[in-house]
Amino acid sequence: MKSLEQSSQGISEDAAAALYNLACYNSEKSASATDPAAQDDMLRKAAGYLERSLDVARKAGPDIFAATLGLARTEGDLDPLRKSNLIDLNNR
Repeated sequence: MKSLEQSSQGISEDAAAALYNLACYNSEKSASATDPAAQDDMLRKAAGYLERSLDVARKAGPDIFAATLGLARTEGDLDPLRKSNLIDLNNR
């Protein structure tokens, strides 16, 4: 992911999707974490990845941003992250 972000392809739909998928993975895994500290860590990682995904999507174009934000608002894998209030998707 680092090499993709640092390359000219770092501002692309693919980069936004890769970061988005990392956010979904960490959010979903947090739901099954039994250790509160581990759960918090996963949710914070998910929030960071989603913020980066939205930033890349915005730079990639309005259609890509709108699609990414729309998914972020409804994707079931992100339910734990949205419930955590670590990220506000309403004022974007």
